[in-house]
Amino acid sequence: MIFKYDSDDSYLKGEQLFQPNSGEDLMNQVIRESNKFETYPLILDGLRKDYWIVTPMDNRVGRFSNWFAKPFYQGVQAYAAVLENGQLLFMLPKSSQCGFYADELPYFLEGCDMNVNFAPDRSYKPKDIELSFGTRNQGWHLNRMLVPSLESSMDQNKRATNALASIEVKTGIVKVQGRVLLSGQFSTASRSNYICKEITTGVDKQYNQIVTDSIANCTLAYFKVVETNALFPFETKIELDFETRAKGLDDQIQTLDLGHWIKHIRYQIDSTHRDFDFYPDFKQSDNYSFMLEFDHEIELIDRPTHIVIQNDFGNYLLQFTFQGNRLRIVSQFKSNAHMMPSEEIHQVAEIYNAMECAGQLTLTYRSLN
Repeated sequence: MIFKYDSDDSYLKGEQLFQPNSGEDLMNQVIRESNKFETYPLILDGLRKDYWIVTPMDNRVGRFSNWFAKPFYQGVQAYAAVLENGQLLFMLPKSSQCGFYADELPYFLEGCDMNVNFAPDRSYKPKDIELSFGTRNQGWHLNRMLVPSLESSMDQNKRATNALASIEVKTGIVKVQGRVLLSGQFSTASRSNYICKEITTGVDKQYNQIVTDSIANCTLAYFKVVETNALFPFETKIELDFETRAKGLDDQIQTLDLGHWIKHIRYQIDSTHRDFDFYPDFKQSDNYSFMLEFDHEIELIDRPTHIVIQNDFGNYLLQFTFQGNRLRIVSQFKSNAHMMPSEEIHQVAEIYNAMECAGQLTLTYRSLN
């Protein structure tokens, strides 16, 4: 069952006179911003599921402990349904049409402790909860009820972008058939732009790019989300065809900007002045593979340089294989690092700088006919 989301802009602005009704919304399969925190308990009650109300903590900026409890991530409240086997299934209330699946958390809420605000038959008094959020005195020691969220692995967080490009050397027309697989956190952070044309809030803007973004003279010819999966690791598969054009320098020489085809997530790192440890968004495997087929014989000018890096932060490969009228390009990044100490930040910078080179890749070639 898929619930639609209503942002309630007209109601919250005072333009709508009647008050939203949770029961009516459930019948219409609508989650409304104004009463979603009433609607979710009704859904769980209807499913006869025990549940806890929890407050997650953005692991980038805060944490819960018996001594410390701030800052919170935008006042988010989540629900943890108690399954028959005793495990918890976390649910973040919808705040967009796509939203998150049940048991899906964005990377900044993975691997953190969540504070339990309400649980049936809890072993401590409600006054303890009031103190845990109401006090500014960090010296008060409280026995908070905390539950951990799991952290996904490199093999679960995958993105694979494959493309076959047919290039008409005489006209410079490039016709591309592309396929994208999003899994784990790549699906969580990126699929809403593919499925609903919405950005995912709270994540870096790089995750909200689709394959064709920033490609010059790009015309989308075909687009289809061929598969979605509401079960972990939430795989999403997309097919798309697009057309672009190489730039002619003269009658024989052309250049093709491939840098915007490769969209690894990377950050600007100052490796000379850093005092703090570096925490990557999540462990991941990110692969781009392109096969370029030219309609007749060409000669590459200024052949691109292979890059192979292996260090404690991860592995990065940029590889070119030219045979006949075909050129295969592979750009692959794998990282299993949870944290890089500040004294090793140069290893992070080494890989991100190599990705920067891939992001500026330009192919220059000459027609031999």
